[in-house]
Amino acid sequence: MPSNKNASYRYRLINHCLRNRSRKWTIDSLMEYISENLAREFDVKTGVSERSLRGDIALMRKDPPQGYGAPIVIRNRQVYYSDPNFSIHSVPLNTADLNIIHEATALLSQFNGLPHVEEMLTLLRKLDITENPAESAFVHISQNSQLSGLEHMRPLYDFIRRQQPIHMAYQPFGHEERLTPTLHPYLLKEFNNRWFLLGWSETDQLLRTYALDRIVSIEPATVSWIPNTVLRPETYFRDIIGVTVPEDMSVQSIQLRFSPHRSPYILTKPLHPSQQTVQHHPDGSAEISLQVIVNPELRTLLLSYASDLEILTPDYLREEIARELEAALKTYKP
Repeated sequence: MPSNKNASYRYRLINHCLRNRSRKWTIDSLMEYISENLAREFDVKTGVSERSLRGDIALMRKDPPQGYGAPIVIRNRQVYYSDPNFSIHSVPLNTADLNIIHEATALLSQFNGLPHVEEMLTLLRKLDITENPAESAFVHISQNSQLSGLEHMRPLYDFIRRQQPIHMAYQPFGHEERLTPTLHPYLLKEFNNRWFLLGWSETDQLLRTYALDRIVSIEPATVSWIPNTVLRPETYFRDIIGVTVPEDMSVQSIQLRFSPHRSPYILTKPLHPSQQTVQHHPDGSAEISLQVIVNPELRTLLLSYASDLEILTPDYLREEIARELEAALKTYKP
């Protein structure tokens, strides 16, 4: 099958022409038609050569999965389908195609609760293509079906897609009173097997993050939609670990030293895309640096490494984590 966008487009153009039985197509007229469309759609000024066109036709003639099994006849430079009902868009799926779909479906079916995945699986069932249980053992993705808040995924997904503001009742941990923000929902974000909603709080006039497991209720709001001009995921989450972006905090250089036992894991699975190796020590330990904003998720991650980690800089973070570890130690003392 086509290996690039331009090739795929050329095959579709050839198919479109040859299905048009009201015109006789020649090699020359096909070259002209394809060149005009390539120039318009992809700004390709060189057009298509006769050699390239004949190569496309040869590939289209090949049986799937390399080609389409197209019954293309060339006679006296005239080109046509010997079967007038043929189309590359109606080529039936072969066994290899079905196996690939079965494998992908088995993988997708593990993402319980995601609306677009459920829609895809529903579509495949309509096409009488369902997952093969035998394939599910090849790849397993950790999921927690007992997570609270997953029932909010579908309505929130629809509200975001329809650009519908919402009224929300939200119960933060450690607070007796519920929050009742009017929110313009922009994004659903997963971190550490927990889902979060990010949106513009009309109540606070700020971009806020809410955990789905603390949402009590959601209903549509009658206020006008505020378009998203503040949240671009590729930049918003770039300088943090997790989902929390503290206000008035800037990126800091953090230097860490990991034990000989832990360093191979950290070096092969970086904590953050900014991670750089600073030094390898003869005992097998390693120093790394991160360029991140300090947030609760980072603190929790650093605490999880306990004695395998020493925070070298900044001093305030080193002292803060030391206090937490000392408090934890007191818990275990008789």
